[in-house]
Amino acid sequence: MERRTILLPTDFSPWAEQACQQGFALAVREHAHDLLRSDLAFGDMPLPLRGQAEKALQTETEARRRTLAAGQSVAGETLVVWGSPP
Repeated sequence: MERRTILLPTDFSPWAEQACQQGFALAVREHAHDLLRSDLAFGDMPLPLRGQAEKALQTETEARRRTLAAGQSVAGETLVVWGSPP
């Protein structure tokens, strides 16, 4: 069986959270895997602090995904992408 993935890009705005809810429902209905993606820019953050920020933001993104997906029986993961979105 082919594994299908639904990409859910988010900035965690209220509109994006509503779209994620719809994406989770679609993933459940289609027996798909969801990938919650958040693009983050470092800006002027000093290089030594970026590793700490990356870990903290990945942890926060995973927690927010769990909150958004609460009550949904959907398999998924999070991806935090560093830099400017395309």
